[in-house]
Amino acid sequence: MKTIISIVLIIALILIIILGVRIYNQNKKLDTIEKAELSEITNQSEVSVASNTTTITKTSSGLSQSGEMTIDEENTYLRFTGFGPGKEHSGSFDTMTANISFDNGSVSGGSLLIETASVNTGIKGLDSHLNTDDFLDTINHPQIEFILVDVTVNDEDQSAVANGELTVRGITKKISVPVTLLANGFSADFLLDTSLFGISYIGVNEEVQIESQVIWK
Repeated sequence: MKTIISIVLIIALILIIILGVRIYNQNKKLDTIEKAELSEITNQSEVSVASNTTTITKTSSGLSQSGEMTIDEENTYLRFTGFGPGKEHSGSFDTMTANISFDNGSVSGGSLLIETASVNTGIKGLDSHLNTDDFLDTINHPQIEFILVDVTVNDEDQSAVANGELTVRGITKKISVPVTLLANGFSADFLLDTSLFGISYIGVNEEVQIESQVIWK
């Protein structure tokens, strides 16, 4: 009996050590990702669709587009990663539409509309839970909206920040996101504090990693 108890304790200790290592590595990873800056908003911006605007529509069947630019579908994406103690799950949304306005070849504004019920992690049970009011509350809040107001560029190091307004679960915040300007597009990789949008669940990290990239040919 003592031998069985000892074996169980050893196994439990090994599992605790493995979990501890995973949490440590996870925290190191999160420490390397910049955080989006969120603040209160009083007046929402209106998006004007210019003549030189490209519209990208994503459905479960793939990407389609209309407008001035030709989008590289293979290298254009938006995905998220949620974290728990020593674990993580990634996913995206099957239905969304983005409008990107250009001025002399540079992004000058735009908008992104996401259908929350189209969340897709590849795990049916997890998708169902994300649809509930614990997270996205898709029945009452069927869409996530991001309005891009402007992009500011630091001439010294060419670092850039996208400024806009993000609405999740009916809550709108000003948001500033670090972006990387590419020769033929842009990318972003940042942490979003979802608790500011009324999302908080026991055992789940309130910060979600958002990764996106738009490349045109």
